[in-house]
Amino acid sequence: MILFVLAVIASVGNVQAQSSLVAVLNDGQGTRAFYGAEALKNAVSSIIEGTNPTVITLSSGTFNGVTSLKKGLTIRGAGMSVGDNGELPTIIAGGLTVNFDNIKIEGVYVNGTLTVSGYSNSNTQLLKCRFGEVEYTGVGNAYNNHFIHCIVANSFSTYKNSSVTLTNCVVNSLAGAGVFHVNHSVLLYPTDSEVSPADIAQSSVVNSIVYAPEGAEFPSTTTLLNNLGTTASLWSNSTSNSNATRADLTTIFTDYNGEYKDELTFRLTDNAALYLGTDNTQVGIYGGELPFDPQPTNPRIIKANVVGQSTADGKLPVELQVSGANN
Repeated sequence: MILFVLAVIASVGNVQAQSSLVAVLNDGQGTRAFYGAEALKNAVSSIIEGTNPTVITLSSGTFNGVTSLKKGLTIRGAGMSVGDNGELPTIIAGGLTVNFDNIKIEGVYVNGTLTVSGYSNSNTQLLKCRFGEVEYTGVGNAYNNHFIHCIVANSFSTYKNSSVTLTNCVVNSLAGAGVFHVNHSVLLYPTDSEVSPADIAQSSVVNSIVYAPEGAEFPSTTTLLNNLGTTASLWSNSTSNSNATRADLTTIFTDYNGEYKDELTFRLTDNAALYLGTDNTQVGIYGGELPFDPQPTNPRIIKANVVGQSTADGKLPVELQVSGANN
């Protein structure tokens, strides 16, 4: 792992030497650091409209959520789980609201709801994130939203004719009036779920694994190819014979038995891994061109220190230790 040091200048009023929580904002005004639980909110509110690109990099630790993000903003966290070398995740408490186009969020653990709100939010990308819930609301549609290597622990619902692509994701209780394109993912419909596969229409589910109770079925308008499921009823409306059934979860996953936990890996048993998708790789999140990996692809802030004395204009230099990305 590559380590390097980045020096930034922060206003004295924003610096808390005892705090490890830091949000570094890069925009048209240069580089600025914000500290404490409100660092993310303060960084977002400090963005100069019209600057592009605008990036906020978050350290490990728990930040308070925000209810509005700026157009074209990228947020990069330290990861949604503990890293390979013990790096702690970036946790966002209380949720996030996306209400502008071209938002990108990577490497955060959101213990509340990701709300996609507004008339038309397009080209939002969520990468290597964990969300409690995902909810699309408002009076319009959200187009071309892409979730990659994400986990949704409780529920995922869309509004009207939204279009969402899920690539190598784990999603609990996926439903809604939108169009879903699901590839190399795991869809969970536990017995206590308020929704079922029948709530996905005009969509495609390919190379994926579906856990659902007996009798659950996808509608005839859903394209189903090379999936593995827990009940044959899932494929009863499908015109394809490429879908398979394994009734016993223990013959599919090494650690999932019907009860969701964040620490689950959803790795396949040796026998289940022999079932191949349309691309001749194993179905589920570890197959395809982008096998699941929770580690962020961007550099992560490991440590932040205030160094030296304040300058003549009342600012302090801040030294950030950053680890290079795994890939």
